[in-house]
Order: sequence, then C-alpha cells, then structure tokens
Amino acid sequence: MFAVLQLPNFHLQAALRQEPGALNGPAVLLDEDPLVKRSRDRIRITQLARAATDAGVEAGMTATQGQARCPGLRIVTRSTPAEQAAQEILLQWAGSISPRIESTGDGLCTIDLTGTRFDREPALLGDRAGDAFTRLNLIVQVGIAANPELAFLAARFADNRFLDGEHICTSAAPSPGLELREQVAAYTPGPVSGSSAAQLEFGNRSFPRAGQPACTGSPAGERPANRQPATAAVRIVTPTAGAAAVFLAPLPVEALSVPAEISTVLRAWGVRTLGELVALPREGVVERLGPELLPLWRQLGGGEPRPLRLHRPAEVLTEAMDFEHHVERLDALLFVLNRFLHSLEVRLAEMYLVAESLTLELRFENGAPHERLFRIPEPTRDTDLLLRTLHTHLEGFRADAPIVGVRLTAVPARQPRQQLDLFQPSLRDPNRFAETLSRLEALLGTGRVGSPEHLPTHRPDAFRVVPFDPPADGALPGTRQPAVRFGPTLRRFRPPLPATVELRRELDAETLLRLSAGEVRGPIRTSRGPWLASGDWWDRHVWERREWDIELADGGLYRVAEQQGRWQLDGEYD
Repeated sequence: MFAVLQLPNFHLQAALRQEPGALNGPAVLLDEDPLVKRSRDRIRITQLARAATDAGVEAGMTATQGQARCPGLRIVTRSTPAEQAAQEILLQWAGSISPRIESTGDGLCTIDLTGTRFDREPALLGDRAGDAFTRLNLIVQVGIAANPELAFLAARFADNRFLDGEHICTSAAPSPGLELREQVAAYTPGPVSGSSAAQLEFGNRSFPRAGQPACTGSPAGERPANRQPATAAVRIVTPTAGAAAVFLAPLPVEALSVPAEISTVLRAWGVRTLGELVALPREGVVERLGPELLPLWRQLGGGEPRPLRLHRPAEVLTEAMDFEHHVERLDALLFVLNRFLHSLEVRLAEMYLVAESLTLELRFENGAPHERLFRIPEPTRDTDLLLRTLHTHLEGFRADAPIVGVRLTAVPARQPRQQLDLFQPSLRDPNRFAETLSRLEALLGTGRVGSPEHLPTHRPDAFRVVPFDPPADGALPGTRQPAVRFGPTLRRFRPPLPATVELRRELDAETLLRLSAGEVRGPIRTSRGPWLASGDWWDRHVWERREWDIELADGGLYRVAEQQGRWQLDGEYD
C-alpha cells in the first residue's frame, strides 16, 4: 500500500502557518497567474481560504476585486523560507512513518507503507497525521491505495463531496504535458447540508474535513455555521477487486491534467469521467492518443506500482520567516521565536528526539546576518528552557538595522542516557547552569566566561577560556581520582610576586645569595638550577625564562624565575 500526503493550498498554508486560526478567516494568496497575457496584470489571487470563498472571492481576481467583495480580506504573498520549512515538516514527518518516501511536489509526499503497521491498518495513518499536522497548524489530506497514482487521486479527492462528478476546480490551470504526480490541484466544494459537512466517515472512524482552496461553486456570502477546525481528510482505496474502478467512476477526466488536445478528443468522444476512460479498450486508446497514456492507464487500472524516487529528509529542523514589517523590538522577536520553538517541540516529539543545539540567524535590512550557535548541555525539547536561552543572548545583543527575517535551526539527537557512580557528583540541572553562564557572559562580555584550556606550549600558565562543556557522563570536572605523583607540591602565586634576588657570578656559575619578595625575604641557604625554558621563537611573542628552586635560611622552599631581566617568585613548596 502507498499513502500520499497533500497540503492543499500549500503556498497559502505555508505563509500563514505561524498564525494559528488565520486559515479560518478570509485569506488569499497573491501570485503570478500564467493565464494572464499582460505581465503587469499577472498578479492575481491564486489560492483562497474557505472563508474567502464563502464571502464571494474567486481565484483569478485581483486584490482590489477581492477586497471589494470582502472588505476584511487578508492578503499575503508567497514566502520561500516558510514554504521550505513547511515542505521540510511534511517530509520529515513522512520519514518517521517509513524510510521509503518521495518528495512528489510542493506540499505533496508519497510514502511506501510496506512493512509498517499502517500497511495492515491504514486508517490509523489518518488519526496520526491529523493530530500531528493540527498541532503544527497545517491542514493535510491523506490518500491510501495500492499504487502512487491512485493514492494521489485519493488524497486530492479525500472530500467525498467532490465525487458527484459534476465539477472540478483548481487554484490555477495546470501546464500542459506535466505528469499527474506533479499537478497538485486545490479546490473547495460547494455547500453541503447536514452533518456530512463536519466530518468524513470511513469504517468506524471519523475524520474532520480538510479545508480547501477556492472554487466558484459556492454562493457568495454563504458560510456554514459552527464550522469545526479542520484536521485531516482521509480516503482509502482498498486493493480488493473492483475497488479502484468504483473509486475512479465519478472522477472527472480533468483530474488527470492531460494535455488540452487529448482532453478535447475525449470530450468529443463523450468521455467525461475516469471510469468511462478506463472502460475503453486500452489498445485502441493508446493507438489514437499516443503511448504516453499507457503507464498512467496501467496505474489507474490497479497495475504494478511505479518505483519511487526516494528522498532522504533533512537531518536538521528549520523554522524561518520573512517579516512583512521590519522588527525592531525584542518582545516582537521573542514572540516569533516562541512560535518557532513550539513547532520544533511538536516535530521533535513526533520523531521521539530532543534538540542538542540551536542556531539562530537574524537577517537585517542592510549588513551581514547575525548567526549564533547554542549548544544544549543536556539535550531537551523544553520550550521554556530553550526560549530563556535565546532571550538571555538577545538581551545583550545590539543591531544597527531592523530585522527583516529570522531562521531557527535545531539539530536533533536521541535522549541521552547515563549511569553515574554511586558517589560521583553531577550537575543537578545542566541547562539551568548553562543559562547562568549565559547571563554572566552577557554581563562580563563575550569570551570572559568559560573553562580554562591549556595551550600547547611549555610557557607557564598559558591558557585560554573556552565555553564550558561538561563531560558526556555528566560528572563534574576534577572529580576523578588524579594520577599519583611523587614529591612536594608547588603552590603557585597568581599573579607571581615581583622579587629582588642578590647573586654572585663566578666564571660560568651563578650563586643566589638573598631573596626579597614582599613578606618572603631572607638569605638563601641552597639553590638548584637554573632550568632553561623557551618557546614561540617563530612568533613575535617569543619568550625565554630561567628557574631555580631555593631554600631560605628559615627552611622555606620556593621557586624563583628570571624572565626578560626581571625576577619573580612563582610559588611555594609544601
């Protein structure tokens, strides 16, 4: 069995996905209409929400004509980042159902259900799809059949109000010669009375109806009362004998999106439905209309399914938006980011994963974009915690220009599992600790908070500050048993104490006589050294030093060093 997921009115849904409830109001999408000859008049209404159709707005109208019929009409344009995010959501959700998926077109995905539980119980796929896409503020239609083409038609006509065979309408006329799977027609049925307008029933399960784009079959001003929120419409064409013929019987021939000349010939023959077309002798039709119809004919007749062009979904989750009005306030940006995080939480939950890192990208009216990577110490999908992380960074961020677009990318990972030793301490809340470090960095400046890391050099106290990264097992740094060392411990003075050393030079030997460094002073009883060290001779920061271990007359053991002609007291031995 194959399943096709279709997001009707895909471009309109993508543009309004971050605005819950917007599709329940009168909204339309403006885009170029290829049927209009004059280029300056090509910007027309191409996709409509059902409320806009109920108000009398029709596909092909200009924005002015639409607003004349519906003064409160919401007009949007296509958003490439939003469409990419919506398509990514569709494919990644399909990838959680089966590894064999195909990106068939915009807002269209084909799934091979072989070997999955939905191959045996296909109706359950509608339940899961409806729940997931409703939480993502998307409307989905599901078609399930024995081959991809039948499943496509089942998804396209999941609403049984379109099975009367009287009319079919599309958001835009299809281009001649394109394959069926690349023609995603959107439509809105006319008014239906009774409870059938609220739900579809298949077996013992009922699914709320999906919203559809505009169609001229609905009278102006008529709007069903108490409309229920749309989720998923599902149609299943069982592989039993004759089921495909019964399903195809009322469908209009225009559903195939065949070239105009073939459609004209079929009408001249009196063929109006797919059922009538399939009933004709196959050899005679192919001989008269060409071999292009032969593969499609086999598919409609329930033949062997075509191989899918397998697609591998993206391994990261992305939410993006281009702003209609430039954003200059932090609260407005955080409002959008909160929507993004809620959507990412739902998508991660559907895949049983968590986020191990976030990447925030801000695009400005002028200048280079700002990009920041946030590593999550303990991977999670907690929206509040992730929002606080972003908020802490943005509080200290200053931009020279308004923000015109934002993108948030999450890298998913499996929930980490770890087993600590009985007496091994760990961070009580790694994410809360990371949030505290972020707040400190916002106060002290970038690069001033973190963990010290030794540099690959012999220069004493050479280190740099790197972001704190707790070990994978959750243990606190420094809690492991150190290696056994022999000899006294040197306790360094940081910074080293300036010192004055009296010495006597005899030929090639130097004898240290007396030390004076603050409260540490006195004659030197014995000394060992010097030990020479140098490095970075290839760089302008070349260094060279000499070290001695000394014992004062009072028994104190110390280390002194000479560097660039200056003496200093490095530390004291226990």
